[in-house]
Amino acid sequence: MARLNYDVQLFTPDEDTPCYQVVAKRKMVLELSALKPLSTQFEELAEKFDANNDGCGAEIVE
Repeated sequence: MARLNYDVQLFTPDEDTPCYQVVAKRKMVLELSALKPLSTQFEELAEKFDANNDGCGAEIVE
């Protein structure tokens, strides 16, 4: 993900979250046409590592 210009954070399991979490962020113009391929990319990556993709979120910055 870092090679694709994402800022990547890895969180190890703890009492509240019993699994690893990977958070990938990058700044981009939010366009619906870009969301479908990104969603597919994350789903395929999660499947490759027998993981789950919980979707994506968008932070609005003005």
